[in-house]
Amino acid sequence: MNTPAEPLLRRAWALCRTRRWPATYEATMADPLRAKLVAACATGIAQKARQTPAAAQRAAPRPGALMSPAKASGRGHTAPLFTQPLAPGFIDNKRRASGERED
Repeated sequence: MNTPAEPLLRRAWALCRTRRWPATYEATMADPLRAKLVAACATGIAQKARQTPAAAQRAAPRPGALMSPAKASGRGHTAPLFTQPLAPGFIDNKRRASGERED
Protein backbone atom coordinates (compact mmCIF):
# COMPACT_ATOMS: atom_id res chain seq x y z
CA MET A 1 0.00 0.00 0.00
CA ASN A 2 1.34 3.41 -0.94
CA THR A 3 1.53 5.91 1.88
CA PRO A 4 0.42 9.43 0.91
CA ALA A 5 2.92 12.28 1.19
CA GLU A 6 3.40 14.14 4.48
CA PRO A 7 1.66 17.42 3.43
CA LEU A 8 -1.35 15.44 2.23
CA LEU A 9 -1.44 13.48 5.50
CA ARG A 10 -1.35 16.70 7.50
CA ARG A 11 -4.20 18.14 5.41
CA ALA A 12 -6.22 14.95 5.91
CA TRP A 13 -5.49 15.04 9.65
CA ALA A 14 -6.82 18.61 9.83
CA LEU A 15 -10.00 17.60 7.97
CA CYS A 16 -10.88 14.45 9.91
CA ARG A 17 -9.61 15.40 13.36
CA THR A 18 -12.19 15.43 16.16
CA ARG A 19 -11.88 17.02 19.58
CA ARG A 20 -11.28 13.60 21.15
CA TRP A 21 -8.14 13.06 19.07
CA PRO A 22 -4.72 14.16 20.31
CA ALA A 23 -3.95 17.83 19.76
CA THR A 24 -0.89 17.26 17.57
CA TYR A 25 -0.38 15.50 14.26
CA GLU A 26 2.56 13.51 15.63
CA ALA A 27 0.58 12.18 18.60
CA THR A 28 -2.27 11.18 16.31
CA MET A 29 0.03 9.33 13.91
CA ALA A 30 1.54 7.42 16.86
CA ASP A 31 -1.83 5.69 17.30
CA PRO A 32 -2.02 2.92 14.63
CA LEU A 33 -5.79 3.07 14.19
CA ARG A 34 -5.98 6.84 13.83
CA ALA A 35 -2.97 6.78 11.52
CA LYS A 36 -4.84 4.40 9.21
CA LEU A 37 -7.90 6.64 9.30
CA VAL A 38 -5.82 9.68 8.37
CA ALA A 39 -4.10 7.73 5.57
CA ALA A 40 -7.49 6.59 4.19
CA CYS A 41 -8.76 10.17 4.26
CA ALA A 42 -5.59 11.36 2.49
CA THR A 43 -6.01 8.67 -0.17
CA GLY A 44 -9.57 9.85 -0.78
CA ILE A 45 -8.41 13.46 -1.09
CA ALA A 46 -5.70 12.42 -3.58
CA GLN A 47 -8.16 10.39 -5.67
CA LYS A 48 -10.62 13.24 -5.77
CA ALA A 49 -7.86 15.62 -6.87
CA ARG A 50 -6.87 13.29 -9.74
CA GLN A 51 -10.45 13.04 -10.97
CA THR A 52 -11.13 14.71 -14.30
CA PRO A 53 -13.76 17.46 -14.43
CA ALA A 54 -16.03 15.26 -16.58
CA ALA A 55 -15.82 12.40 -14.07
CA ALA A 56 -16.47 14.79 -11.20
CA GLN A 57 -19.57 16.08 -12.96
CA ARG A 58 -20.83 12.52 -13.50
CA ALA A 59 -20.21 11.68 -9.83
CA ALA A 60 -21.96 14.82 -8.54
CA PRO A 61 -25.49 14.23 -7.27
CA ARG A 62 -28.19 15.23 -9.70
CA PRO A 63 -30.89 17.62 -8.49
CA GLY A 64 -33.82 15.59 -7.24
CA ALA A 65 -32.01 12.25 -7.23
CA LEU A 66 -32.86 10.18 -4.16
CA MET A 67 -34.56 13.13 -2.49
CA SER A 68 -38.04 13.70 -1.28
CA PRO A 69 -40.09 16.08 -3.44
CA ALA A 70 -39.90 18.80 -0.77
CA LYS A 71 -36.11 18.62 -0.52
CA ALA A 72 -35.71 18.54 -4.31
CA SER A 73 -37.86 21.64 -4.68
CA GLY A 74 -35.54 23.55 -2.32
CA ARG A 75 -38.01 24.18 0.48
CA GLY A 76 -36.61 24.51 3.98
CA HIS A 77 -38.07 21.26 5.27
CA THR A 78 -38.34 17.72 4.01
CA ALA A 79 -41.61 15.85 3.77
CA PRO A 80 -41.76 12.10 4.24
CA LEU A 81 -41.63 10.15 1.00
CA PHE A 82 -44.56 7.91 1.92
CA THR A 83 -47.39 9.75 3.60
CA GLN A 84 -50.20 7.22 3.26
CA PRO A 85 -50.50 4.61 6.01
CA LEU A 86 -51.06 0.99 5.11
CA ALA A 87 -54.73 0.45 4.43
CA PRO A 88 -56.74 -2.07 6.47
CA GLY A 89 -57.12 -4.14 3.30
CA PHE A 90 -53.37 -4.62 3.02
CA ILE A 91 -52.52 -7.67 0.89
CA ASP A 92 -49.82 -9.94 2.29
CA ASN A 93 -48.22 -11.39 -0.85
CA LYS A 94 -46.17 -13.98 1.06
CA ARG A 95 -49.32 -15.32 2.68
CA ARG A 96 -51.07 -15.42 -0.69
CA ALA A 97 -48.15 -17.29 -2.25
CA SER A 98 -48.18 -19.91 0.51
CA GLY A 99 -51.74 -20.86 -0.38
CA GLU A 100 -53.03 -20.20 3.14
CA ARG A 101 -56.67 -19.14 3.26
CA GLU A 102 -58.52 -17.23 5.93
CA ASP A 103 -61.74 -19.30 5.89
